[in-house]
Amino acid sequence: MGKQVAVNTTTHLTLELWEDEKGEFSPILRGERTSLIKGEYLPIGRTFVFPKKWGRKEGARILLEHLIEDDKKILASTQHRLERLQRTLDDVRKWNDD
Repeated sequence: MGKQVAVNTTTHLTLELWEDEKGEFSPILRGERTSLIKGEYLPIGRTFVFPKKWGRKEGARILLEHLIEDDKKILASTQHRLERLQRTLDDVRKWNDD
């Protein structure tokens, strides 16, 4: 068997968004490990694993921007649903009570 010569691993940090009892958020480092380099890095839930060379600040920024975008999508979807429900309620109020 041949020896692998490609450098395809690097040290990765695991960052988690932690919420305290007052509801305040803090990005907390949960550890580091050597693992394969991926083509794309995406947060999963409140956790983000990324190359250490990016730095903690960049990892926290990406995690927070991702979570903010997710919440904006939820708000937009909820607003759209509320508008449809309100239109339906307005239509029901116009019904004659037979």
